[in-house]
Amino acid sequence: MMSPFEHLRDEFSHAWDALIDGWQRLYRRAAGAMTRFSQGSEAQAEASSSTALAERQLCARGAAC
Repeated sequence: MMSPFEHLRDEFSHAWDALIDGWQRLYRRAAGAMTRFSQGSEAQAEASSSTALAERQLCARGAAC
């Protein structure tokens, strides 16, 4: 039979392992996500066309162009 302290130590060890595993998974997922959100030339072209469209709409409404 396990003493209460041994049981507590065993449970703490399992909890610590689960915490480490969770942080490692989070780190791996976040590291992968950072590469997916970088802007390429296609995203930059879309952003400039959106900006040009917004400027044309403002000019059509009488804003200073």
